[in-house]
Amino acid sequence: EYGIPYQRPAGGHAIFVDAPKVLTHVPKEEFPAQTLTIELYLEAGIRGCEIGYLLADRDPVTRENRFTGLDLLRLAIPRRVYTDNHMAVIAAALKNVYERREQITHGVRITWEAPLMRHFTVQLERI
Repeated sequence: EYGIPYQRPAGGHAIFVDAPKVLTHVPKEEFPAQTLTIELYLEAGIRGCEIGYLLADRDPVTRENRFTGLDLLRLAIPRRVYTDNHMAVIAAALKNVYERREQITHGVRITWEAPLMRHFTVQLERI
C-alpha cells in the first residue's frame, strides 16, 4: 500500500523488493540492492539480504561484474518468529527509506572480495 515496487506474487517465505526501481539514482555499478539492504538496516536494524548483482559474482572469463537479471532486497518471513507487529515495523522502516529514496544517490563499492562466492565475505564502503 506504500507503492514500494516488489516482485508479485509475494511468496509465503519472503518478499523481494525491486531495488533499482526504488533507488533509481543509484547506478547498477554501485549495487542498488545491497545499498537498499544497508539503508534498511541503518533505518531500523532490519536485516535483509541482497539477491542480485553482488551475489551474481563476476564473469569467470572477463572478471567483469554481472549486471544482468534482477537486483532484489530479500526480506525473509519466518512464520514462527515474526508477529504482525514485527511486520508493521518492517513495513514502516521500508516506507521511511522509500520516502527518502531521492536523496540516496550513491551506493557502495567493493574494497575487497574473495575470488569465489564473494557475497559471504565481501567488504564494501559507501560512496
